[in-house]
Amino acid sequence: MRPGRLLGLGIAVILVAAACGSTDPVPDPISLSPESFEAMESEELSAEATRGIVSGGIPDPDFNSDPATSGPYADRWAGCGNYRQAIPEIYLVHSLRRGSVVINYQPALELAEVVGLEELVVEIGGGVLAAPKPGLDHPIVLSAWTKLLPLEEFDRSTIRAFVDQFGQSAPDNQVCPLEIDEAG
Repeated sequence: MRPGRLLGLGIAVILVAAACGSTDPVPDPISLSPESFEAMESEELSAEATRGIVSGGIPDPDFNSDPATSGPYADRWAGCGNYRQAIPEIYLVHSLRRGSVVINYQPALELAEVVGLEELVVEIGGGVLAAPKPGLDHPIVLSAWTKLLPLEEFDRSTIRAFVDQFGQSAPDNQVCPLEIDEAG
């Protein structure tokens, strides 16, 4: 059985136990180190769904993960860099398909951590974009094509390791230069 399926089964067991009235606190469903990125591979949608280009003005479809790691995407992508406003998921999926790494963070994330993320994006110099995303279950979530890694705090070395391992590992890899910096 694939590690992602085992993880999904484990999470389902935890959620069922919690729903049945267990008084034990529910542990964080995901606890990862850089060595265990492969365990977070998300299920890929069908080839038909991953090839679907959504025209502008259409709301985000239902994705297989939150944030999305694959699926239908817009005909345009989000440029790499730092954003201070949320980006519609269909643009981010197109960026992921082109090999970019997306760093989403909770809008209420501590300013020092946001600044750390923004500085790291500039330091990396391309292939990465950071943006707030309302409704995240974790403070920071890293996404690459079919990969997802939630973080409980800003961790420079883990983020760099994720970018190094999964950046530019998508179906349509293209260089994405640093071109947006709403932070500066």
